[in-house]
Amino acid sequence: MKRKPLALFILIFHCACALYLVSCGIKNGDTQIEENEESKHEHAYGEWVTVTEPTCTKEGLKQQKCTCGKVVSEKILNLGHKVTNDVCTICGALPSEGLEYKLSEDGTYYIVLSIGTCTEVDIIIPSIYKEIPVTIIGDSAFYFCTSLTSVTIPNSITNIGDSAFEGCANLTSIIIPNSVMNIGSSAFGGYKDVKGDKGFMSVNYIGNIEGWCNINFGNISPFRCVEMLYINGELVTELVIPDTVTEIKSSAFSGCKSLTCVTIPDSVTSIGDSAFNYCTSLTGITIPDSVTSVGDYSFSGCTGLTSVTMGTGVTSIGDRAFSGCTRLISVTIGTGVTSIGVDSFSDCTGLTSIIIPDGVTSIAPTAFQGCKSLKSVTIPDSVTSIGLGAFNGCDNLTIYCEAESKPNGWDSRWNYSNCPVVWGYTAE
Repeated sequence: MKRKPLALFILIFHCACALYLVSCGIKNGDTQIEENEESKHEHAYGEWVTVTEPTCTKEGLKQQKCTCGKVVSEKILNLGHKVTNDVCTICGALPSEGLEYKLSEDGTYYIVLSIGTCTEVDIIIPSIYKEIPVTIIGDSAFYFCTSLTSVTIPNSITNIGDSAFEGCANLTSIIIPNSVMNIGSSAFGGYKDVKGDKGFMSVNYIGNIEGWCNINFGNISPFRCVEMLYINGELVTELVIPDTVTEIKSSAFSGCKSLTCVTIPDSVTSIGDSAFNYCTSLTGITIPDSVTSVGDYSFSGCTGLTSVTMGTGVTSIGDRAFSGCTRLISVTIGTGVTSIGVDSFSDCTGLTSIIIPDGVTSIAPTAFQGCKSLKSVTIPDSVTSIGLGAFNGCDNLTIYCEAESKPNGWDSRWNYSNCPVVWGYTAE
């Protein structure tokens, strides 16, 4: 009988602890503090505290702590070598020795050809070699240099060649100076480790958005293994393109997973191939009237994208422009559009309806293939050409056509899935 008060005390103690843990969303057995959906607790974080200071080559770490105990961590970009007269003013490091160079035919600049005999993992490329400027990092110069952990690119460099740093598994971040005007295909991409995981890195551009938009990027995205883009150390999330920019070039923001929204000014006339593909946090896009073309793969794989509004100036939608945008539910196609490319909206599985505006003359093969939730499409009589399987796999679709019967220019297998068709349709 004497044990009953003790048992009662233990029960009350445990109940009190459980109530405290639930109040801040702490689940029993979890090492990470999580938000309880029913909790009304609002986190009150203190000031950022630097846990690890960044160095020239290594990232640092800072943390904030809530009164409930939850901790938020954020990395601090590495400082990068601050080189003056080929000596780092922070740590005193000197340019790497053993790199292989090639003198240009006119003898006015050097090209970095390869890592040569250099065994360093922290590479510093000099701005001057044998009293002549170093201006180019050549194609495949550091291809699959898996031991490489950091590279300092001097502001004498104007061109970074194709696959220059492809496969550099341990190169987690890189600083690009504003002298760079050309970055080649797959310059920082294409690595997978033995587990099949990509080795991702961040890029910090020392310049501004206008300068970044003026860089010429390769046909194959240079940044296939880059997830985070920083401009002068600031993570790019809400992007405002300045009105001095007239073109968003191919691959300019490809794979930028931190990007949540984009404001495009009326000065922009074209959006290049793969300009924003795989920007998975981007939720909506409005394309102004000034833009006339939306390039191939321009927004493909943007799985967070829910709405697209095109201005009246757009005349063509490129191949696979919005392919794989699985959360896309609202699309307004501009009234100036005349052609819709191959796979333009393929596998947009959240799309339920779409109206093709008057003026569109051609819908390419498989343009809407795999849009499994698509229930209605209205096709005006201006459409004279529809390619093979344009609506293949749209199992719930009814197609409303203003034409009285299939025009001669439509492929015989345009409706490959045999969706119901209403001919001679007139909108109310």
